[in-house]
Parts: sequence; structure tokens; C-alpha cells
Amino acid sequence: EGGRSDLLKNLELFFNLPLKQFDSSGLILTDIQFKPLENYSARLDSSRKKISLTWNKTENTIYNIIFQKDFASDTSGGSFEKNDTLTFRTYKESEYGSFKLKFNNLGKYQNPVLYINANDNILASYKLNNPELYVKLFRPGSYDIRILEDTNNNGVWDTGNYHEKKQP
Repeated sequence: EGGRSDLLKNLELFFNLPLKQFDSSGLILTDIQFKPLENYSARLDSSRKKISLTWNKTENTIYNIIFQKDFASDTSGGSFEKNDTLTFRTYKESEYGSFKLKFNNLGKYQNPVLYINANDNILASYKLNNPELYVKLFRPGSYDIRILEDTNNNGVWDTGNYHEKKQP
């Protein structure tokens, strides 16, 4: 997003074609002085079109990703012709909001889970073990919230089963 990375999400790199070959050691995450970071991971998803980078981000910090020319190639044989660098900054904590929700009569629900949605996409979910929930960092915006009574305690919405006469 404009050369900036969300503190709350993995950094994702998208490719038009699936990657035929991917060598995560050829993708190097560094600080502003190009000192390689430790304890980060780069994972290719099952579609082979997205790489997710995960690490402990620091707010308002500049990072670099160095792409070595042979780190990946796509199914058409396309690859980087030379080493390249992507520079970006993480958001400041002051660019986030926080929220506190208090729930009445939460005890009457079995394993309640709060879902926070935007545009019919689930952005976050929280198991509600207490009648009060505080979230320190959350992106400002308009959201819908829903509470799921999670009778099987797996933390996700399960579809129903018509033959077993089981509701979702």
C-alpha cells in the first residue's frame, strides 16, 4: 500500500503466473542499513502465486527485501534478470485505533466468538472468555461485528448438515 506495510498482517507478494521454482534463501529481508534480519520466514502458498513474509515488525521502520535474480521462476520461464530491491516502511502505531467492547449476558452462550467483518470478509476473530475485550491495534474503518455461538469450540463457523438435521 504505497510503499507501506501493515503491522498486523504478513507482507504478501503476488505473481501473475504460478511459480515453478522458488528458493526462499534468495529472498532476503534487511533493515535500512541492508543488514539481514533473522527469524523471518517466506512461504509460498498452495496456488504458487503468493509469497507471505512473516517477522516481528517494528512500527515506523524502513525495511528492504532483496530479490536475488534466481530466487524464483514462473511456469512460462520468466524470472528476474538481475538482483532487485524493494524498500518499504511499516505504519506507525499512532495510525491505528484501539477498541474496548463490553458484553452483557455473555455467559448464556456456549463458547462465544466475536467476528469483525468488512465487505463480507472476516478481518479478525476473538474467542470471548471474558465479558470485556480490549484490542490495542486495529486499522481505522467501518466494520460489522457478529457473535458466533461455537458449540463445538473449534473457533470457526461450521456449515450445517441437512441429513443430520444440524443447523450451521
